[in-house]
Amino acid sequence: MINGKNQKTNEYDFVQKQYEHILNNIKLDGFPEKYSECSAKQIKLFGELIQQDFYDFINMQLDGTNVYFEKKKYDSEEEKALDRENIKNDTSKPIADRAYNTATYLEEQKNKNRNENKELIAENNLVKVSTKTLRKQIDGIIKSAFEAAAEYAVTAYEKALIKFGKEHKALEEISEFIAEKAKKDAIEMQPNEEQKEKIKEITKPPKA
Repeated sequence: MINGKNQKTNEYDFVQKQYEHILNNIKLDGFPEKYSECSAKQIKLFGELIQQDFYDFINMQLDGTNVYFEKKKYDSEEEKALDRENIKNDTSKPIADRAYNTATYLEEQKNKNRNENKELIAENNLVKVSTKTLRKQIDGIIKSAFEAAAEYAVTAYEKALIKFGKEHKALEEISEFIAEKAKKDAIEMQPNEEQKEKIKEITKPPKA
């Protein structure tokens, strides 16, 4: 959360300072000195520029890593408008209830994988679960594998990738079908092709 009050000026001029930052770094013909005097068209352009400036700054800090952020691309203005409306409605909710809340997302995914795992075992008779201990063991491995894949998606840390590889191998010893499902879910989580390929590489069977 951002406090709009400037600690140096004691004024609520956060937006104006953002605006001045863009004016000082990008030549904008015909723009007024104050953000409050901008037209609707100028405000829209400023919004796009400050957003791109944010991505440029973040990627500059991440230079040399495997992580890169970029703005979402839309196939049409209608798709963009619908997405913006959904985000607007979501941000009006308490933080814990928002769709893009990380903790909520991870918990939902863990529950989803746990439920799918139980259904797959029952439907395909891949694993004969005879004790509660074994059920807990399977759930624990799936949970650990998912958390490792999610951590790797966010951080691109090698240790998270290696951990997922170990958990995937453990799942393979129980059921190749479950292990393959975990692998596909992990690949879908990754934000770029390089990380997707790393997941594929770590789950390849050892060469004979």
